[in-house]
Amino acid sequence: MTWSRHGDNIFVHGENLVLRLPACPPAAETLMRLLEVGCDAAAIDALDIEPVCAAKILDWLRATNCLVENASRAWVGTPLERQADYFCALGVDPDKFHARIGGARIAILGAGGIGSVVLAHLVSAGFGRYTLIDGDTVQPHNLNRQFIYGSPDVGRRKVDAAVDWVLARNPAADVQTVPRMLTDSSSLILTLREGVSLLVLAADSPTDIALHAAHACLETGTALIGADCGLRTASWGPLLEPADLPAFTLAMEAVRDRAPVPPASRPMTASFGPTNSVVASYLARDIVNWFAGLPVLSHRKKVVIDFDALTAETVDHEEILENISAEAQRSGFRALTENT
Repeated sequence: MTWSRHGDNIFVHGENLVLRLPACPPAAETLMRLLEVGCDAAAIDALDIEPVCAAKILDWLRATNCLVENASRAWVGTPLERQADYFCALGVDPDKFHARIGGARIAILGAGGIGSVVLAHLVSAGFGRYTLIDGDTVQPHNLNRQFIYGSPDVGRRKVDAAVDWVLARNPAADVQTVPRMLTDSSSLILTLREGVSLLVLAADSPTDIALHAAHACLETGTALIGADCGLRTASWGPLLEPADLPAFTLAMEAVRDRAPVPPASRPMTASFGPTNSVVASYLARDIVNWFAGLPVLSHRKKVVIDFDALTAETVDHEEILENISAEAQRSGFRALTENT
């Protein structure tokens, strides 16, 4: 909460509006300063302000959703202090959020341009248990977008460098590593059975990795979310809970089986730091919101960003696969063959 005073009026500044509390005595400023940083009832009672006036101000702030009551002060002076304020402002108890994520293990498949940024945000949000899956080593061309690595890490296994980065920020973190890329559902199942709550799919090869990931999550009862980034567009989601996975997996198999054009043998090499960071940040936000019980943009939806037009659209996860219609693929195939 931020506020200002002009004459006898106190103005409370919200994100999209300014609220006016009229006829406030000078002592109201002291009350507002206390409320701004947080205080208990005894501190308010000790103020030199008429109890009726204080009660009027408090009731007005409650009625306009500007007052967070019983907010935890446990996070003051910690790296999570401002995040706790953020949750309180949204009506989420930060103590309950951190209790919820305390037992959660996040598996990240692919510690590259998207996965490494997601990891950085989750560590900063207070998540402390991870399984990092990646068989690559850090290369010079990774450093334009994979910010948890530095020049001294070139040649090291990504998972090892990532562990060092995490532990430097949270020495109590529990980080397991799989220093190879899991490219089939059977090997991924073994990893997910180690108490994983959510799998973040941040790998783009092999081309059918999403289907393998969905099968593994279906088998182990693990939630799933992924993302991808192109030149002008990027997408993340859908975030699928275990109950969503049977229908989604069947639909993915149907698309695979009817596709007249085989997928590309490998993803394109072009990759740009800012666009990777944007989609990874939104993905991380949805993960945090999911655990906090806040709205999740990609819950059962795919969100597509157009960087040039600065627009975003959501597609229900059942529509995602319908949009890749057999007719559209055949049209693309005809265009390809006619131009050769």
